[in-house]
Amino acid sequence: TRRSLRRAVELGDGWAPFGLAPAQIKAMLAAVSPPAGFEVVLGTRLLDPIGDPTGTRREVDALVAAGATIVNVALRHRDADDCVAALTALRELYPDARWRSTETG
Repeated sequence: TRRSLRRAVELGDGWAPFGLAPAQIKAMLAAVSPPAGFEVVLGTRLLDPIGDPTGTRREVDALVAAGATIVNVALRHRDADDCVAALTALRELYPDARWRSTETG
């Protein structure tokens, strides 16, 4: 909500909304003045950078355009080797990105 964003800007160092379209997020961020270093953390749906690199790029780029400073990416994979291949394909789509990896069960 707009209220949660105002609280985050006033009291926190970041905002991680969910359930909003990128256009809604962009409009909400345009209405506030986040402080320097304020992080906007947005997450993707399940992406397939090997089978659908265009769709992957479209989704990630939309989140960045909406104001994301951090994008949590969920990757489609069957096993560890497939996950590494998906990460490699994602890195090839965004060679200049800063990368930080966390594995969730």
